[in-house]
Order: sequence, then structure tokens, then C-alpha cells
Amino acid sequence: MSEKGKKVIAFRLGKEEFALSLLQVLSIERVNEISRIPRLPEQVRGVSELRGEVTPVMDMRSFMDVPHYKDDEANRILVINFEGTKLGLLVDEAKDVLTVQPDDYEELELTDEEARIYEVAKVDDRKLFIIKDLTLFLTELDMDAIERLREVV
Repeated sequence: MSEKGKKVIAFRLGKEEFALSLLQVLSIERVNEISRIPRLPEQVRGVSELRGEVTPVMDMRSFMDVPHYKDDEANRILVINFEGTKLGLLVDEAKDVLTVQPDDYEELELTDEEARIYEVAKVDDRKLFIIKDLTLFLTELDMDAIERLREVV
């Protein structure tokens, strides 16, 4: 397999696998204590200290309407830069860096909005929903909540 494809980090939410471009992820962290912040949407799990910095943590299960399983040792936080703010994305598991080749992408009937946000690929018999536009994906979150998070951190 050629290494000229797109490198992605695969992560699991429930039984589905998703992926982000390796270039979008600053680090993958184990889950420490997450402190809840009152009156924020359910997608905002709270804040956690990651590598010495207080970082807002978003629950990706809430974004994807995936039932919340129990928290366990496999859970990880993907740290990203979102519009100048470091954000943590809580996922059920994240451990694989995969290379997606151009011929791995599947043709599916997606709405225009879906097609702007993600694409689907099959890599090593694994179906991945690759989030193409993380900013568009995360803007479903109330922007007032992002501003409140910025004030807290």
C-alpha cells in the first residue's frame, strides 16, 4: 500500500468508527477528571487539565446521537485547535492511525450538508466516517457555549 494517501486517526463512538485527519489532531490523551460547568449544552462535558492546561472537553457521543456507554480505560480525548481554542473531543476509543487511499472512498447518496461534513471510506474491512470539515461539524454547538468556555479557560 502506498503511503501517499491521507493519514487519519480512527476513533470509535459506540459501534461506529469515525476518523479525523491526523493534521487536525494535536494530541491523544487519557481521560483525567472532567469538571462539569453548569448551564452548558449536553455536548459540553466540562473542562479537564491536559498537559498542564485547562481544556474544554466536548462529548462526541452527544454530537453523533450515540448512546452513552460507561466511561472506561479505553476512552480518550482528541485535542484539537478550534478557532484559536484548544478543545478536547471525548471518544470511546482512539488508537489507530490509518492511511486512506483515494480508491478507499465509497460513493454514497448523501445530502449536500452531509457531503460537506463527512465522507465514507473502507480501509482494511473497516467502514470509517471521515469528518472532513471539523469546524462545520462543531458549529452545531451553540456559539455562546464556546464563548463561555473561552471565559472559563
